[in-house]
Amino acid sequence: KRRVQEALTGLRQQAQEAINEKRFELLNVTRDVQSLEHMARQLREMDEDQSRQTEQYLARIQQLQEAAAQCERKAQERLERKKELLELAFQCGFTHAAPLDVSTLHVMQEVRDMCAVNTCGMYGKRWSCPPGCGTIEECEARIRRYHSGVVVQTVGQLEDSFDVEGIQDASKRQKEAFARMTEEMRRRYPDVLPLGTGCCQQCPECTYPDAPCRFPDKAMSSMESYGLLVNQVCTDNGLRYNHGPNTIAYTGCFLLP
Repeated sequence: KRRVQEALTGLRQQAQEAINEKRFELLNVTRDVQSLEHMARQLREMDEDQSRQTEQYLARIQQLQEAAAQCERKAQERLERKKELLELAFQCGFTHAAPLDVSTLHVMQEVRDMCAVNTCGMYGKRWSCPPGCGTIEECEARIRRYHSGVVVQTVGQLEDSFDVEGIQDASKRQKEAFARMTEEMRRRYPDVLPLGTGCCQQCPECTYPDAPCRFPDKAMSSMESYGLLVNQVCTDNGLRYNHGPNTIAYTGCFLLP
């Protein structure tokens, strides 16, 4: 009986040791499984982060591509409009024309002061001439609302510097071409600002200063009345101002938003 009891005790101890050993192995396996699960979670998180970053990169690339395409479209539109304006200028009868960059325009008080000398006899007599067309600051503020445009010019050939008929003919052709282009430009671009040569001649007698302008949507000021030095505007935009001996040039411009 005692030997049986001892044998049972030994078997119980062996069984307990086996159980403990298995528990230890199970514990190690559990830890290994948990470690693997943790590594798997980290890998999934890394994959998710990489996926998010990839999506962000792809979205950014798409934005840049769309922005580039938009810039290209705008550049093409600007190029087409420049071409359209030059073609229109020549169709209207101007001999020369060039695209105008409004950022090159410099309003100068000295030019306005030359108007005040009143060589043409129109200073203070028309709404389109100084001071009726506004202060130099007001004129500059109007100009800064625009971004592009076209410079137009009529060049006349003279027999000599005293060829009055040739001068008058060039002036007449400039005014006629400018009137045609002004009408067409206002049809295409209602907010256009035309700046011509000389004073406005819309009415035989201007209402200045006793009554408002009869045709404010048709009145037209000169480049000089807005303080612009014509030869500088031409030079800064790639258009010749002096075309050589025995020539005369009349210049105007159209500003577009």
